Amino acid sequence: MAKQQRLWELTLEARQSSLGQAADFIEDVCELQDLDDDVAFAVRLATEEACQNAVEHACSFDPNKQFTLQCERVGADLVITVSDRGDPFDPTQSAAPKLDVPLAERNGGGLGIHFMRNMMDEVLYRRDADGVNHVTMIKRGVLANED
Repeated sequence: MAKQQRLWELTLEARQSSLGQAADFIEDVCELQDLDDDVAFAVRLATEEACQNAVEHACSFDPNKQFTLQCERVGADLVITVSDRGDPFDPTQSAAPKLDVPLAERNGGGLGIHFMRNMMDEVLYRRDADGVNHVTMIKRGVLANED
């Protein structure tokens, strides 16, 4: 991976064991782009959650399906898109978890989406006419000017 590169992409099988590879990939992109430690943590956590949602909720851990993780430099912004051909799963429509109630009263879901929303500047969802889900997350103003 070269620093002046603008686009990185990885396609993996929709299985739990692929999530480690996705985590390593986003870690490499964060290091390559010299992201601040706190920013890199936020980007990694949000990306790992988006990949987990694609594998678990959209693709139901079906190894015959795949998901693609794409990272792109757009000016000073880092744009991350997780795409899959699974069932529609729109994280932007999920209710926020109730963080102010005791743990025993929570439904157990939605915390990953909460992290995505709060650690990234923008989270978008679209489903193409050909059945591809795209969850795009943007972290604004975190990339240094290219040399």
